[in-house]
Amino acid sequence: GQADLHAVGTVSQIHKMFKLPDGSLRLIVQGLGRVTLTEVVDAKPYLRVRVAKVPEVARDEDRLEIDAQLRNIKGNFTQVVSLSPLLSDDLQTLAANITDPGRLADFIALTKPRLIPMVLVAAAAGFYLASSGKIAYATLLNSLIGIGLATGGTLALNQAAEQEVDALMRRTRTRPLPGGRLQRWDAIIFGTILTVGGIAYLYLAVNTLSGHLITLTGGLYLFLYTPLKRFTSLNSIVGAIPGAMPPVLGWAAAAGTLAIEPAILFAILFFWQIPHALAIAWLYRDEFARAGIRLLPVEEPDGKSTGRQVINHCVALLPVSLMPTLVGLAGPVYFFTALALGLAYLYFGVRLSMERNTAAARRLFYASLGYLPLVLLVMVLDQIKG
Repeated sequence: GQADLHAVGTVSQIHKMFKLPDGSLRLIVQGLGRVTLTEVVDAKPYLRVRVAKVPEVARDEDRLEIDAQLRNIKGNFTQVVSLSPLLSDDLQTLAANITDPGRLADFIALTKPRLIPMVLVAAAAGFYLASSGKIAYATLLNSLIGIGLATGGTLALNQAAEQEVDALMRRTRTRPLPGGRLQRWDAIIFGTILTVGGIAYLYLAVNTLSGHLITLTGGLYLFLYTPLKRFTSLNSIVGAIPGAMPPVLGWAAAAGTLAIEPAILFAILFFWQIPHALAIAWLYRDEFARAGIRLLPVEEPDGKSTGRQVINHCVALLPVSLMPTLVGLAGPVYFFTALALGLAYLYFGVRLSMERNTAAARRLFYASLGYLPLVLLVMVLDQIKG
């Protein structure tokens, strides 16, 4: 059958749901700009959509994507199709087999799987450094399981809290929640199970200190950093605290105590994070502004304050990154490697401060991605065994 759906979707209303005549399917529409759907024809297992109005002018970076998803309530079938903004109101036939929606993949996506490996690498480095070469592999494995579960759960809960914000940004609007593939309660229940499970696992399988620290880390991320993003650009500083905890968690899991060494590891990640985060904020500042996220490049578009903060934290990182050698945690190879990497990081930070453009921000971002794993790797390889 046919159904006329005279409804408009805008960027501030990322998804609208329309019931088809038989009541068993939903059409979820999301897109930038304005678009009117006037006809939906259900010709199982295919879908046809008539587009009556699309933006006459669309920037390349804001290409309209209409993700039309068919979901059978009983069978959880999903189909995803796309339209170019250059299409007129001609009838477009969009056909694809209705396949499994990959709900497991969507749940995994809630945990931000590209971020978790970085967390686990930093935690493993902290564990190794605390072990002085005598590694308890079973404890290391238990530690990574617990940290990974709690981290993934916290990130899933963060996505539940920021569903509306994510829907307003092109880089995040296709995530499972704003994309309509999962519901908020799915993320809340899933995230809570992972977070509580990870915390309990650390308490039971590793030690009390690691359980305390992962609880503190998740609490700061969810209940302080996440809400502050809508109120102050200082959220970057606050967010750098839980972001700097992974090597401390690893150290606590191995040693059961804290000392000056994990504090130095924390400081390295803390000062590294600010230029990294500001580079990202610069690259996506238009989207962050549209979503109401308060970041320095958004609040002060001229970039002068951003440049100053980048340089200040790169400079602060230099002496802090050399301290592992000074306290006997790492050797001279690490010292000179960290010095060279720190000077290179500072160079890209100065370039951003002087040029204040997207290209410079992107170079700093890539430099930050290379800096941290190299510093941790060389520190581990050049560790002075106690």
